[in-house]
Amino acid sequence: MSFNKIVSVEHLIRPFRHESVEFRQPEDPLLETGKVAGPYKLWLGDVQLAGGATVPKGAAEYYGSDDTFTYIVDYDDVAPFCKIPEWKYFYPDRIGPSPDNNPLNLVNGFTGVDDWKYCFVLYTRTSKLEFDMELPREETPVQLEIVPSSVSYILTKIELTYDGDAQHVQTLNLNSQGGRQSLKLSPCKVKVIHVKLAEWQNPKGGGVKNPEGAIGIDNLWLRVERTAEFRAKVKPFLNIGGLVKYPRGKGGIILCQLNIPEKEVVPENRVKREALLGALLNNIGAKFDMPVIIGE
Repeated sequence: MSFNKIVSVEHLIRPFRHESVEFRQPEDPLLETGKVAGPYKLWLGDVQLAGGATVPKGAAEYYGSDDTFTYIVDYDDVAPFCKIPEWKYFYPDRIGPSPDNNPLNLVNGFTGVDDWKYCFVLYTRTSKLEFDMELPREETPVQLEIVPSSVSYILTKIELTYDGDAQHVQTLNLNSQGGRQSLKLSPCKVKVIHVKLAEWQNPKGGGVKNPEGAIGIDNLWLRVERTAEFRAKVKPFLNIGGLVKYPRGKGGIILCQLNIPEKEVVPENRVKREALLGALLNNIGAKFDMPVIIGE
């Protein structure tokens, strides 16, 4: 691809979706709050745009936006780039899905703490409890990070099979108390990972494994091997690759895939986009009067 030739990196590239946007820690000096010259300080809220639908009282005012960026490049998490079966595969007996039946919720970066609609829930009696994740290209996974849902019963064991090799199944035992967990994987090149939700239990105890009920995954991250050269060339500002720095000698390239729609679903998003671009331009020495974006 032309962009990959410019930055000399073989990136995976996908459209931005409804997904979590966070600053990568530690924050890059070009964006770090408090280090912005002039009046254009950048805050986390400036990169967390709002969608049109509101959430129940007590949570954030809006659900996250699905148009913050146009396209996303990869870093080391390839889960959002994988091909996952659509909802009908998991719910063959249903006419239509519930919001928490969307398989893309597995890789959107949100958890049940944000809202139940961001989770991916399955029912042990009627749902498919195993599926394939097809990677865009052959990769070497090194770590799986996962947040099991605790809607009813909690997932305690996952089995991974690489490229149909049933003789070498990786069994991953999860903490029955839930929470975000990091699990080391045996490094091996793979194109298709078969995921099986193997065991679950009542998080309050009782000793019963695999009862009938609801289990789920709030989110998972599939970390793959990246060379030292890749990590030296690619410096993401965020948890996803919509805003990335590529150092080159004393200068470099900045990828800013910020989407600029003709009309905002939520008017306040226009101000946030202006703040993001203004802070970034100001910090690289490009002095622009606000607003940077032409108004509607």
